[in-house]
Amino acid sequence: MKKIKQCLNRLPLLLQYILIPFGFCLIGGFLLVAFLYAVLSLAGIYNGIENTLNLKASSPWIIIPLFVCLFGAVLSFLLGFLMYFHKYKRSSAKTKFSQNYGIVLAQEKKQLGIK
Repeated sequence: MKKIKQCLNRLPLLLQYILIPFGFCLIGGFLLVAFLYAVLSLAGIYNGIENTLNLKASSPWIIIPLFVCLFGAVLSFLLGFLMYFHKYKRSSAKTKFSQNYGIVLAQEKKQLGIK
């Protein structure tokens, strides 16, 4: 656990905020699927469901969720991309606040010894 935290501390903060919840969701998803499979197999229901759905690579039960998830991922990426650039767009004109903030930031960096 200590080595995992050390590796995560080397990553930029944004990646940490993305990878940590992703890891929890991935592990939780695997555990949930394994639990459901075990319960359905022990109850004898899983074989009936599998035969009824006739799951193959070209089955609509596989293709439709695949394309829905793909569309959702692309839409999420595009919306996040647009929101990011809307939030962090920079104007070409320096405002009075920006100039004053730059002075304060330079003083703070000087005190901390950061270049």
